Amino acid sequence: MSGFPRELVGKPESGPMALLREAGGAVNAAEISLRRPTARALAEAAAALEEAIPRLRALEQALLRDEPPLDPGERATLAEAGQGLRLRIFVLGRLLEGAARLHAGWAEDLASRRGYSAEGVALP
Repeated sequence: MSGFPRELVGKPESGPMALLREAGGAVNAAEISLRRPTARALAEAAAALEEAIPRLRALEQALLRDEPPLDPGERATLAEAGQGLRLRIFVLGRLLEGAARLHAGWAEDLASRRGYSAEGVALP
């Protein structure tokens, strides 16, 4: 996963660490999908972000409850990485919204050029 904190590499893959890795993997998948300008890629990116959000929330809750107990350095690193993922999710969400609007505009333009409304109804 790109951007995974070096301090956490090699740590056990359970609890908050697993949540961070899973959320990060989903965010990476969304970024990769958004590199392809297709409606299918937009749907894949949206699904990946929807997968990342609950994992990120679960990570934040685990850190708040201190379950499992972590040393302060690990907790701070996980919290910082979680904040970084939250920012990436926000940015990707905005990119996804813009791309969806662009695709909708293209569809409307194409339909009108061929004599149809955006809803697919033939224009008079």
